[in-house]
Amino acid sequence: MNPITYQDQTLTIIPWSNSYRAETTSWTLRVSIKILGIPPHALSEEYLLPVVAPFCDVHHSYFNQISGVSIVFGYAKDLESIPTSHQLPVPYRRSNYTEIHTFNLTLKH
Repeated sequence: MNPITYQDQTLTIIPWSNSYRAETTSWTLRVSIKILGIPPHALSEEYLLPVVAPFCDVHHSYFNQISGVSIVFGYAKDLESIPTSHQLPVPYRRSNYTEIHTFNLTLKH
């Protein structure tokens, strides 16, 4: 590829790639993760997906409102990358501050 020069500025044009400056890892292990300890008011993807995103790409999730158990289905790098416990921070917004309640979760695969 030839650079383009215009008024003492050099521009090099290269093909676009979504991998530019990225490290690439393939998560090929299909997993289901059972998550216990989620409070009923936080049984939603809004709270759950940020918790599991670092180690699981969730394709589907199931929430049981009665038991408080959630199961996520997706892909992970390996079983060792999935922790057995995690914390779920839930913000409670007040008029002049935010209070964070942190719930301890148990993860089983």
